Amino acid sequence: MTVIEMLINDKIASNPFQAAHIANGLKLGECKTDEERLARARLYRDFRNATKWLPRVCYEKAIAGEAVPVKSLFDDVLHSKKEEAE
Repeated sequence: MTVIEMLINDKIASNPFQAAHIANGLKLGECKTDEERLARARLYRDFRNATKWLPRVCYEKAIAGEAVPVKSLFDDVLHSKKEEAE
């Protein structure tokens, strides 16, 4: 199975054009195994789904292996957040 097929099969990309763009942006050719490629691609997809960042930024974050930011559902009601704002 090719990298393009893997990205589509894992629903990281919806078509070959998008999959090729993701593979190039993430520099998947640098990865040694398919597991590494998929892990990087999944991290990228998580960044895209969790943020409104441009793909370029998400590529950089995924390549660096950074953690995806998680927004709390309760940020607007937490007292600790209110104290920081004051």
